[in-house]
Amino acid sequence: MTANPRSRAALASLLPVFAIGAGCGGAPFEPTAGSSVGADAAPPDAFSHPDASDAKESGPGKTGDASAAVLDAAAGVMVESPCGMLRASDADFYAGETCIEAGSFSMGSDSPNLGEAFADHTPAHQVSLSRFVIDTYEVTVGRFRACVQAGLCVAPPTGATSTWSSSAGASDALPIIGITWEEASGFCAWDGGRTLPTEAQWEYAARGPGASVFPWGEDFACSRAVLGGYSGGPCAQYVGGQPRPVGSVPPADPMRVVFDIIGNVAEWVADYAGSYAPGPTTDPKGPKSGAMKIVRGGSWASGLVYGYGYARATAPADMRGPVGFRCVRAQGR
Repeated sequence: MTANPRSRAALASLLPVFAIGAGCGGAPFEPTAGSSVGADAAPPDAFSHPDASDAKESGPGKTGDASAAVLDAAAGVMVESPCGMLRASDADFYAGETCIEAGSFSMGSDSPNLGEAFADHTPAHQVSLSRFVIDTYEVTVGRFRACVQAGLCVAPPTGATSTWSSSAGASDALPIIGITWEEASGFCAWDGGRTLPTEAQWEYAARGPGASVFPWGEDFACSRAVLGGYSGGPCAQYVGGQPRPVGSVPPADPMRVVFDIIGNVAEWVADYAGSYAPGPTTDPKGPKSGAMKIVRGGSWASGLVYGYGYARATAPADMRGPVGFRCVRAQGR
């Protein structure tokens, strides 16, 4: 598949530097009964907008917009990038990515299993990860449409678990849902030759080095994540059968600016469901095959347990539901 030439900035246009160092209930991935998700929904004002043209403040943990700088990549000059000083040939970022620096964290949890809908999250184990770059926002309808228009993605069916619209409009800032794992993976390949995050990359981006239930601590707050919006759930403001525009709530962790990684829509990751290694691992990947894929983060209509940072929900790869995604790629040494 040919990579999208739009998605990777030319070396002459580089970004400013930045770096970043309990309830339950509800069914998995099911929108509120009797509601619909569609292009006619008028999105509320967003906390931050996903467009690559948006100017983002530079500094620790913040993305930056492209700033012109004519550089001779062949000379191997060092330049400022979202991951600090890198060779020009390694610094091909575009707005809307967040750098996650290399580090270690405790992945999983030793708490009791969450139920039949989840893969086993035990044992808690030490994981070390190389530096990577992740989408600051969930992939939107507008971004996915560009791939469809390029002829390299297939328009998903419309319906109760779809935000898709073939024409530009209010749905453009909504996260794309109702697509399969293969379709999500195919978009990432087109959009700059990237991939879905591994389960370990996703959890590290969500939780950081801490081991709390949620990225911000042990207690859930409706203002922190678009989650728990099912009938009778704790967050009545999210009942209504649709996700919010990406970036509608502040990032779960202000030091790791990745919006909506908990809630809004659940997210496909690269891994098949499987058991964790019992000891420390480096850049782990899940099994190469299996019956189920891992889905992380929970959706607006999920019970709070789906938003636990270590929760490993499962789904068949061909499922079309309230599940979206974001893309990653490795970055520099």
